[in-house]
Amino acid sequence: MRPGEIEGNLQVLLNQISEFLWHELADHFGLNHPEHCEVDPTADRLVSWWITANSA
Repeated sequence: MRPGEIEGNLQVLLNQISEFLWHELADHFGLNHPEHCEVDPTADRLVSWWITANSA
C-alpha cells in the first residue's frame, strides 16, 4: 500500500467515525446540534488511540 493510499484510508476511517458519532449524539442523546460537541476532534483522538493501541 502506498503512503497516499494509507492517508486516504485513514481519512475515510475518520469520516466514518465522525459520522457515527454525529448520529449517536443526535439520535441517542437527542442533541439537535452536535456540531457544538466537537465530534470531529473526538473522532481524530479515537483513531489515534486505536492506531497506537494496535501497533504495540
